Amino acid sequence: MLIRLPRAFLFATLLLFTGCAGRGTIHLVSLNMTEVDPPEAKAWQFPSQENYWWIDANGELNVSILHGHSSVLGKFGSFDVGLSLVFDEAPAGRAKNYKVGPREARASYTSAMANMRFVPYAGIVSVVIGKDNILRGSFRLWSTALSEVNILSILPQRPGNVLLFGTFEAIRDEARGQRIRSKVETGAPPRPAKKTPTTQPK
Repeated sequence: MLIRLPRAFLFATLLLFTGCAGRGTIHLVSLNMTEVDPPEAKAWQFPSQENYWWIDANGELNVSILHGHSSVLGKFGSFDVGLSLVFDEAPAGRAKNYKVGPREARASYTSAMANMRFVPYAGIVSVVIGKDNILRGSFRLWSTALSEVNILSILPQRPGNVLLFGTFEAIRDEARGQRIRSKVETGAPPRPAKKTPTTQPK
């Protein structure tokens, strides 16, 4: 006998499984080709506790994800790693691959002791919107690091260019996503203006 469960129950179960704020991971690797700067060469991994997506009034697809680390040392040992993505349009179907340049992404490492901003020069993001309204995606972003760090930072002091990569499962929530975007992009270089389509003369 087939038992049909209420849709609300299935949705609640799904939220318990994925977390009410989604889940994901941001990895960071230094691409410095001139020296291996202490600490040792490694891929830094930051699990994201908050992952949100939304479509704004202009029809653009937005994604914000954030890793927050709290420390017994208080604000001096705590830090955030965040990523903000924006694309000209949402997928026409359920899935799409997006090329990434200086406009589409911003990332940041922020703490009371040091700050670092990342602006991509190339990359790709792949997304799928599930029937459960969860946006699942993966990304690879070759980025320029803009450092404000000092010797107390956990990240390499002269990372040169970096590769950011990872995955996410984002919940649709514009208000929380905008809050993360503001945190990530405050102090970052402004995004280039959106390119407007041009028509070719006949």
